[in-house]
Amino acid sequence: MRALLRLAVVSGLVVGLLAACGDAPPQAVRFESARIRLPVPGTDKAVGYFQMTNNTDEVITLVGVRSGNVRSIEMHTMIREGDMMRMRRLQTVEVQPDETVEFVPGGRHLMMFGADGLGDRVDLVFNSVEGGEYRHTFTTFLPGNSP
Repeated sequence: MRALLRLAVVSGLVVGLLAACGDAPPQAVRFESARIRLPVPGTDKAVGYFQMTNNTDEVITLVGVRSGNVRSIEMHTMIREGDMMRMRRLQTVEVQPDETVEFVPGGRHLMMFGADGLGDRVDLVFNSVEGGEYRHTFTTFLPGNSP
């Protein structure tokens, strides 16, 4: 029993030392400024913003987003048609290697339907055509209160 305990302690020290010997590898996909603007009272539509960085050597083609907290999520963008700005659904969003894409107010964003009753944090799962799933927890904020 003592030998097993000693082995466990030594193994833990070795793993800790190895981790301290170099920089940790970057995450394959990094999310920053991930936030959701909660619905205006009386509605059930929320909006999501974030930056996503692809730290891989391969293109990531996002094809969908889901969460157990909302009915559905769509990727959208804003385009100018004459003097009007219009929202259009995006079927895919490509993220090139070493590229950061932004989902920001007035540009690409997530539209969330059936989003009434969200809490302070919402877990989202991004799906890619390549078969990858990228999970991240978003924080929420009230309309008019930008984080």
